[in-house]
Amino acid sequence: MSATTTDVSLQDAPRTGLPGGAKVGRYQVLELVGEGGMGAVYAAYDPELDRRVALKLLHKTFDEDGASRGRARLLREAQAMARLTHPNVITVHDVGTFEGSVFVAMEFVAGQTLRGWMSETSRKLEPIVDVFVRAGNGLCLLYTSDA
Repeated sequence: MSATTTDVSLQDAPRTGLPGGAKVGRYQVLELVGEGGMGAVYAAYDPELDRRVALKLLHKTFDEDGASRGRARLLREAQAMARLTHPNVITVHDVGTFEGSVFVAMEFVAGQTLRGWMSETSRKLEPIVDVFVRAGNGLCLLYTSDA
């Protein structure tokens, strides 16, 4: 997988996202795949292991407002995920910093958001409950594990 790499700063990332080709550590950003209150998730390429990964990066503005809390929270999340092997918990490959912000490199799972899945068609209660129970089981294991 070859693409041009770009040196970028997180200065404008919360407003525009990191552009394709940007480098975060050894990872090359391919595209933004999702964004939440705490950070953004990018599809990225790991050239050392020749694989696609998901790269979760703490928003710079969030990091500045609650620097130690935000970094500590994302690091705890990554550590808990790294200790687990469960079908409803993503595998963590790496954690690091980029311009003072924490990032987590994880298994990339192609799919859609829960909101997208819920809105794509009318669904019966049973499959909805099944999906929420599986997600809840993964979260419960993640946040109660001493592994």
